[in-house]
Amino acid sequence: MLSVIPLVLIYTLFGVWINWGNTFELRNGADVLIRRFFYFMGSWGEVGYILSLNMMIFGVVIYYRKLFAKSLSPSVLTGIVIEGAIWSFLLLSGLHFAGEFLLSFPNGFSMVEQFYLSVGAGVYEEFLFRFCLLSVCKLTLFKVLGFTPVLSLILALILSSIAFSGIHYMGELGDSFTMNSFLFRTFAGVLLGSIFVSRGFGIAAYSHFFYDILVTGL
Repeated sequence: MLSVIPLVLIYTLFGVWINWGNTFELRNGADVLIRRFFYFMGSWGEVGYILSLNMMIFGVVIYYRKLFAKSLSPSVLTGIVIEGAIWSFLLLSGLHFAGEFLLSFPNGFSMVEQFYLSVGAGVYEEFLFRFCLLSVCKLTLFKVLGFTPVLSLILALILSSIAFSGIHYMGELGDSFTMNSFLFRTFAGVLLGSIFVSRGFGIAAYSHFFYDILVTGL
């Protein structure tokens, strides 16, 4: 999980730069959903959000401190980034059969804003829909409802991917809904979820980030 810290830092710094002095803040949709959870704190919501995020990261580091001491070498991080780039090319090739490329954000933004949103998609969409939702769905289906491990995983992949697809039609920056684009994004969610399950959160996040970058450049 700590492998995505460079993406978090880049997203934060670009967010401050792009949104500085603006009434309307440009943010990734999943980031907005997570922040809304802290709105009940009023003016302290932003502080609560930042503290909670850092406490979660700190807690994971402490719990897995022996593992992280061995795995946070530059070579391992480089390998994660490179594998994420490779998966993004495979995703691009596989999803090309759908006949269109769909971004996680609409056109009309500058290259800097598109890069910023791509970073946000890699971090926050993978965190919300794969790390959180997919994991919770799988655990609930298996532990609470008594489904088999394989069926729990398949259903969790589908349910989290449907939610992932649906967020792209929400809010002022949301796309116009079409069944074709909805099914396309659901399928993309299943592919990204499969990478998360088989290769981990970090590689899934970088795969999503690089995929959006590739699509932006087309």
